[in-house]
Amino acid sequence: MQSSFRVLFSVVLAAFLVVLQTEASPTSSNSTLEARQGAGGCSHIRVRKEWRTLSALQKLDYIRAVKCLQTRRAKSRDHPSVVTLWDEFQYSHVVSAHEAHIGQFLPWHRNYLRIYEQTLRESCLYFGPLPYWNQAIDADNAAVPIINSPVFHPILGFGGDGAPGTYTLPTDPHPTDPVLSSRIIPELYKGCVVDGPFANTVLHVGPGYLSTNHCVARGINEDLRPFVTTAAVNVVLAQPTFETFRNELDGTTVFPLPPNSKPHDAGHALIGGHMTNFYTSPGEPLFYLHHGNVDRIWWLWQKADLANRLTDISGPVNVNDLTGPQVNLSTMLNYSSLTPSVPIGDMMNTEAAPLCYIYA
Repeated sequence: MQSSFRVLFSVVLAAFLVVLQTEASPTSSNSTLEARQGAGGCSHIRVRKEWRTLSALQKLDYIRAVKCLQTRRAKSRDHPSVVTLWDEFQYSHVVSAHEAHIGQFLPWHRNYLRIYEQTLRESCLYFGPLPYWNQAIDADNAAVPIINSPVFHPILGFGGDGAPGTYTLPTDPHPTDPVLSSRIIPELYKGCVVDGPFANTVLHVGPGYLSTNHCVARGINEDLRPFVTTAAVNVVLAQPTFETFRNELDGTTVFPLPPNSKPHDAGHALIGGHMTNFYTSPGEPLFYLHHGNVDRIWWLWQKADLANRLTDISGPVNVNDLTGPQVNLSTMLNYSSLTPSVPIGDMMNTEAAPLCYIYA
């Protein structure tokens, strides 16, 4: 009897290990690597995937890796508020914010996501796909509230909406020269996330230029749904030049949002809370999924005319000088101590080094 039980146990264990290996192996059908030689110095092409297409194990492992970044000590202490690797990414966005938007917006965030993915793998041993959230899938279904999206699941997602009355924005010590952020929507700071894996997360950077210990705050705003639908994205993809494309995708840097919001700014305000802060929005874990989708939209637009769009770039260098210098392929993208500066030209082709990825 014991021998039969051991045989049965061995068979079940072997089957479980096969399933687990299929979930995790970089050479399996669920792989994050495409089985072909990459172009432009890529040995393989990674495949980024929409959150709801990840397996349960992949979702849990990604969440584990994010929480790892939130506890792993920062490599560089550029500021007293920078304690963890998570803080380090957030602080890089703070100090680069005026350059990381407008003309540099899309290539800057493309490299930011690359470094984020690399850090997840090297520091927290995450080997699954880098996920994105296609908000249009949820926004198109008007009968179902956005809060029902899988990204807000309490176990296999990032937790739900902010709980009213659990968070209050600090008083800005310099109201005439705001350090908190002049680009903020206070009414969308509904409260702290109180369920899911990030319910007890303590952020150290922000809001804005402030340094305070605070929760992950949200305030889901259904009114922004129309601006992130498939129809809204199709308007973006139909643009003939990068200049018109970036303006239709990016939207404004001024809050409150105008009635003609765009998929990028509306996607931030849809989640609300810290996602509405121009400087410190990367404190919200969903920031990286939202910007993965923004990058995917740029990738789709580029794919429609690679011959012309792999070199098409335009816009002001600095958000505070709209009539000043304009970006070009040699413009350097800066990230404080997070990573060395790179030229925009290196960020144009996702299937060439150092990027080496596509979207599913």
